Order: sequence, then C-alpha cells, then structure tokens
Amino acid sequence: MNIEENKKKSRLSEDLTVVLIRGNGSPRSFRLSVTTLQRTLTALGFLFATSVLTAVVLLLMNLFRDERPESTPMAVLNPPAEAPLNPSPIPAAEEPTASEPRTGLWQKITGAGPSGGAPDSELQKEVEGLRGDVARLNAQIDHRKDLPAGNNMALLQFFGPRSVVVTETEARMQVKNPKVGLDEGNKQVYLDFELHNVDPSQRQVRGYIVVLAKTKDFFATYPANALSPSQNIVLDFTKGETFGVSRFRQARATFPATLLDGKRPLFQILLFANDGRILANLHVEGS
Repeated sequence: MNIEENKKKSRLSEDLTVVLIRGNGSPRSFRLSVTTLQRTLTALGFLFATSVLTAVVLLLMNLFRDERPESTPMAVLNPPAEAPLNPSPIPAAEEPTASEPRTGLWQKITGAGPSGGAPDSELQKEVEGLRGDVARLNAQIDHRKDLPAGNNMALLQFFGPRSVVVTETEARMQVKNPKVGLDEGNKQVYLDFELHNVDPSQRQVRGYIVVLAKTKDFFATYPANALSPSQNIVLDFTKGETFGVSRFRQARATFPATLLDGKRPLFQILLFANDGRILANLHVEGS
C-alpha cells in the first residue's frame, strides 16, 4: 500500500492544477501535465526559431542577389580552322559599339549623328532632294505639271519663297466637311468648312485662310484682296483671313454669284502658317 500511495503522490506532483474563479465565486479547476506542457512549449519555441532563421536566410539571399553584378556574356571562341595555302585577308564588318550608336537617316539629315559624318553641304543637298520629291508627289496627286526649270524661275512665285506643303506627319491642321451653297439674298456663292487642330498637345495654331475659285477661264480669291499684281508673287497669303485654332473652328468663304453664274468652279482651300508654309490643302468641286 505504501508503494502505490507513493506512486500516486509522485504522479500528482507532476501535474499542474489550474483554478479558475468566476465572478459569482464558484471555482473551476483542471489539471495539466507538466511533461506535456514542457513538450508543447519546446515545440513552439523550436518552430518560432526555425521561422526566424528561415526569414533571415531568405532576406540575405535577396540582398546578395540584388547586389550581384550582371554577368557579362563571355565570347565563345571558335577553334581556328585549317588555313588555306594562300589565305587572303577578308576585312570583318565592324559592329558599332555602345559608344558609337547607329546613324539613322534622320540623324544624317539633321546632323545629329556622331562626329566624322558627311559635311553640312551634303546633308543640305539630301534635305533639298527630299523636299523636291515631296513637291513632285504633291504635283502628281493634284495632277499638276512641273514648270520648266530656268534661270528666271525666281522672278515669278505663286505664294512666296517659303510656301511649301508640310508633310502629313508634321501638319497640325486639317480641313474637313466642305459644303458649297448659294445665298440668293446676298447673291453670293459660299463655301463652308471646318478647321480641326490635330495636334495631340492641342497647342494653338495661327495662320491665314485663302480660298481659290478656279475655272478654265476664271480665277478668284477669298479674301478678294489676296491677289498681289504689283509684286513678284500672284497671291499674298498675309492678306488672307486670320485664324487661331486650339481644337475646332468653322469658316466660310464667299464669292459673288454673278462671277460664277453658269460655271462649275473648283475650289481650293489653303491654310498658311505665319511663316508661309502650307498647313492644309483641300480641293472641293463646285456645282
């Protein structure tokens, strides 16, 4: 009996009794095995230490990966083949390095390429050649014939020395929705159209509006005083109607109906920049 009592007492000493007292004073108690509690706490401590160690290892791996320099590809050297009896040297094509970028057509034209390129005179000739090609293409589109070249070509100019048509990529203005009508009250033939600013940044474009009415034996302008008979140019674009468009604007050109009675004119709408460049050119058939 003494041995069993001693075992029972030793087992009771290994247990932990927890007593909970509620607010009404009735206690509740339960026992926890000290050995089980120690094992649980040991497992939790080991799990926590493992988590911390894993986090530290991953952090160090991430830091070392960010600080590691980029590996440069190593050049693979092919073993030299057997040389012929009389080898002839073949110059290898030189590839541009990082400090010597490739020179494009636009860099050649604008002279923005690396030093040692073509002289300025040659670049200017290339620019003039491209402008000539653009002018010939516009002439083909409008079914115009080129005037014969001569030494006295500068004596007569239609608009002005700088009145060249800008390309579609550079043009920031477009003429849309033309409409021809007759105003019987004022005895005028009118041409309504819209000016659209197609610049993505919506910067305001300023310039002049000139409209031509042409037949086989007749020529008129809007405004009427745009003709310049006393100068070496036929048309003075600075006498046109001024405009300043940021997005959209309606415009109207008028001609006396008596001048166009019984005729079928072809209208041509021209938008000039302040420096004389032609921003838009649209042909409209009358009725």
